[in-house]
Amino acid sequence: MAEALTVPLPLADEKARKSSLEQSQNDSLESIERIREVDPDIERRVVRKCDWWVVPAPTVMFMLSFIDRVNIANAKIEGMLTDLHMVKHDYNIALFIVFIPFILCETPSNMILKRITPRVWLSFLLFGCGLMAICQGVTGSFGGLVACRFVLGIFEAGISPGSILLITMYYRREELPRRICWWYMSGTIAGAFGGLLAYALANMSGVRGYGGWRWIFIIEGCVTVVMSIVMYWWLADWPADCRFLTPDEHKVLMWRLMDDSEGDAKMNRVNWSRCARDWKVWVATVMYVGIVALNYSTNNFNPTLLKELGYTSAAAQIHSIPLFWPLQSGVLLGSVGFVILLAQRSPAIGPHIAYMALFFITSAGYIVQPMVVSWV
Repeated sequence: MAEALTVPLPLADEKARKSSLEQSQNDSLESIERIREVDPDIERRVVRKCDWWVVPAPTVMFMLSFIDRVNIANAKIEGMLTDLHMVKHDYNIALFIVFIPFILCETPSNMILKRITPRVWLSFLLFGCGLMAICQGVTGSFGGLVACRFVLGIFEAGISPGSILLITMYYRREELPRRICWWYMSGTIAGAFGGLLAYALANMSGVRGYGGWRWIFIIEGCVTVVMSIVMYWWLADWPADCRFLTPDEHKVLMWRLMDDSEGDAKMNRVNWSRCARDWKVWVATVMYVGIVALNYSTNNFNPTLLKELGYTSAAAQIHSIPLFWPLQSGVLLGSVGFVILLAQRSPAIGPHIAYMALFFITSAGYIVQPMVVSWV
């Protein structure tokens, strides 16, 4: 158990969590070893229960927040630019502004998460994402859109790192890549499902005087708000307070976590130095920057690219759906896709071949990103 915090935490639930953690970590190692030796099947049962109780809720939460983050691409081709009098680089500004608070608030959000139960903090963040999505649908100006997306970035910043932190607290390092892939797979589902939803919601154009693009934001935001309330009861708490394990299973879980740890995990000066000197951190950072740039490019511009290939707005929404079902050949085909797009002025490169290139490019990033996240 780490030393006592210098700043007192007056919250009753936080005191209860710390008390539970102390009690769990003070369990007899002898008792834990005895359970492990007598019945090794308990460990497999613990992992199976964690797969059912820990991973699904963050997965759904990430899918909803992802839709709220990138549905502006679907709204763009449904008349948003005209209604908000957006010109030249206004759309790029609306995309960029969300990442300023995103970068600044990720670490503080996880610091808050460590002091509050996940179901409270993460459900609050998801509620904010849904609320800001609704606000984007009712705003009447470009300035209002930018303001909504800036606040959206504040709420979105904590969803991904918080979800990953929660999942990593329940598994050994060698078990994480598969669970992170399950979690990140919801991004591909969100991309496909977002296109289908946009196609359906765009048909509501004119209802109550709102354009179809507004209903994309409003309806998807309302779904997120409702699900944020569900998340309060669905999300798992920290391992010390998990409610889905029996006492014996809980002891095995704590043994697994202690056995997989490497001493003090506090981010003090020594551990910061270790991270700074770890070559894997820097390589993974470079890889992640490249992959994220690719993924957000496809998310935010695929509908526009499809429309410029000659499809109508409705057809572009529909044709964006299959782009998010990854091909297993991964990065190699992604490189081929970029070559095709670079050569698309050639008479041999028609709209259908360019559409195939978008398949290759979109699949590459979604295959690689979860592996990079879980590697370090």
